[in-house]
Amino acid sequence: MLKSLFICMLFYLSPVQLIIAQDEKAHSIAELNSLLQKNNADSQRVKLLLKAAFVYILRPGMKKSDFDSTLFFLNRAMNLSTSLNDPVWQARCFQAYSQLYREGNQKEKGKKYIDSAISIFTKYNRKEDLADTYTELGRYYDIYAEDQWAWKVKYTELAEQLYRESGSRLKQIMSLKDLGDFYQITEKDSIALNRLQEALAIAKTVNYQEVEGIYDLIGYILDYDNDFQQALKYGLLAVETAERVNASSQELSTIYNRVGVTYYGIGQYREAANYFTKAFAMAMSNKDSLNARIIAPNVTDSYLRLENQKEMIAFLQHQRFIYDIGTLNEKVYYLADYIRAYLLTNNYKKAEPLVADLLRLVGTNPNLYELRSLHRAVIQYYLASGQYRAMYNYLPANETICKKHNIIGGLADNYLWWYKADSALGNSKDAIAHYKLFKEASDSLLRFTASQQINQLKIQFETAKKDQEIRSKEGNIRLLTNEAKLQQANLKQATLVKNLTISGIIAVLIIAGLLFRQSKLRQKSNNVITQKNEQLQHLVNEKEWLIKEIHHRVKNNLQIVMSLLNSQSVYIDNEQALTAIHDSQHRVHAMSLIHQKLYSSENVSSIDMPVYIRELVSYLGDSFETGQRIRFEYDVKPLELDVSQAVPLGLILNEAITNSIKYAFPDGRNGVISISLSNTTSNHYLLSISDNGIGMPPGFNTKKTGSLGMSLMKGLSEDLDGNLSIENNDGTTIKVSFAHDAGVKRQDIFPSSFVSNN
Repeated sequence: MLKSLFICMLFYLSPVQLIIAQDEKAHSIAELNSLLQKNNADSQRVKLLLKAAFVYILRPGMKKSDFDSTLFFLNRAMNLSTSLNDPVWQARCFQAYSQLYREGNQKEKGKKYIDSAISIFTKYNRKEDLADTYTELGRYYDIYAEDQWAWKVKYTELAEQLYRESGSRLKQIMSLKDLGDFYQITEKDSIALNRLQEALAIAKTVNYQEVEGIYDLIGYILDYDNDFQQALKYGLLAVETAERVNASSQELSTIYNRVGVTYYGIGQYREAANYFTKAFAMAMSNKDSLNARIIAPNVTDSYLRLENQKEMIAFLQHQRFIYDIGTLNEKVYYLADYIRAYLLTNNYKKAEPLVADLLRLVGTNPNLYELRSLHRAVIQYYLASGQYRAMYNYLPANETICKKHNIIGGLADNYLWWYKADSALGNSKDAIAHYKLFKEASDSLLRFTASQQINQLKIQFETAKKDQEIRSKEGNIRLLTNEAKLQQANLKQATLVKNLTISGIIAVLIIAGLLFRQSKLRQKSNNVITQKNEQLQHLVNEKEWLIKEIHHRVKNNLQIVMSLLNSQSVYIDNEQALTAIHDSQHRVHAMSLIHQKLYSSENVSSIDMPVYIRELVSYLGDSFETGQRIRFEYDVKPLELDVSQAVPLGLILNEAITNSIKYAFPDGRNGVISISLSNTTSNHYLLSISDNGIGMPPGFNTKKTGSLGMSLMKGLSEDLDGNLSIENNDGTTIKVSFAHDAGVKRQDIFPSSFVSNN
């Protein structure tokens, strides 16, 4: 199980230290003491005393001597600011006292100083200082504690607003970054992304370069939301920025690991292994065993995906310390990876004792992560070693965990293992059921990856293969038909022989023998014909299944086109180009919906138009976020259309409804769009789309307009052999009359002449 190590990247100083250190270099205690001897008793001396105090406050792991030294300098700073009668510097001293006692685990005492600082800064309207105080107050609360996270977010939000009002951009960036971190921890990803994007925008205006932590946090959130393409984009931005600004090795280690997780998620295992290895090496060079233990399982997982047993085992042997000093979870990961490494070459004997160790280590009360690692390793061991019945002890429990925590990839793997166990034991019925569940889980696992073009080529290859199979089946059908005709010819020939024999003068015994022989031939021929008919019926059923499969593939290809258009729109800032892309997405969806209906229904040749129209209109309403502002009314008669008529009609509906939503109701006004499909005469229908909007502009000529949408509707109406009319009266009404041809032949939806004209 991959771990995405995340450490807060924007390490920033305490509010007070930012004030006293602004535009100044850091000093050692010796340098500060030298400066104190030269300074008079003024505010500059108070600042130097606070700087000296923070030298001790910021030391990792505050000791008793550090606490006493800090208190010594703070008391001097407070006494001097009191004698100067300077309330602002007194309040800054209160902030420093607060941080000292908070770091020393005396939070109640520290909060009293915070209250005093807030009172003074509020009285003197010191917005930036007040924001610093709220930032310090927020540090008293734990974001992971359910009863505290709301307070932490509240005070950080207050600080961000005050920084905004005071014009302190750098501190505002820090607060926004913190808020992004807090909201993603509480699983409010959309709010978190808004805060982080705002921080990037401000950083750009002030030319603040060290934003690698913000990039990395955005990538972390997008990766968690399975938006791997955008996650990789921001992850690589984090890498480029961190290397350019010479970020710390700890920070780079975190970023490398997170980018590796994204590469792993999109199946780029070699790239993932490279980043995991660099992250691990940096953690080891920093002697950071905690982070090294977190990153190590990611390295082994990538080697496992690459089926690189040699490197994987060498890495595990070299990192034995992880097993010796690690937590229970880390020990479980370590053993599970060792087992799976040996299974790469079917080395069951070396894996067997490790399985026993793993079962003993997990025990009777494991947590979720231990169980997931246990199940994956043990189930695969039993499968590889042929112990199929033993797999049933773990498959149901693994299924329950994956369903409960929505681990779709793990669920698909589990059903595949289950199917293999059932097949090996001859449980055909259960094997088929589990294979269907595996396919359902696999189909639901949607990933937008950088290898989409490869997947598209694979789909095209598989579709071509299916076409070849269909052509092969059709050839077999023709062959069987010829054989049946040959059998009929043989029967006629046998009848002729019988008649000729009867017409001759033959002995009664010879005639009886010929009749007996003829009877046997007829029985044999009937059996052959029956068998061939059964084969023909089987081939017809298989052909219908293949046709449904083609519709399914076409629908998937159209959805890939929509995904590619969506990905392209990210890099386009031209409004007209974006509108064209979105319009194209709607048109592709109108066609995709038809193929979805065909493969999901028993009837593979016609579309139920009332259901299709409602689903298409619902999709367009959701796409333009009409909400309750625009209401749709339907008067659609029952009608089933062949795909060659349904596609043009669906595209006309898409263009007409899209135009009404976009242009009929400007300035957010409410309105109604009515869709009607009714009989005019026998076997003739009228499609009408009307709205009560502002209507066409004066002088609008439908015959001369050069818009793509109007040209499409005209061309599609001609493709239906129908008539298109547009009325402009208290709104706009578009009507298409056409003949319903139930026996229409399937052909290209857009003739070449229509495509070239538009």
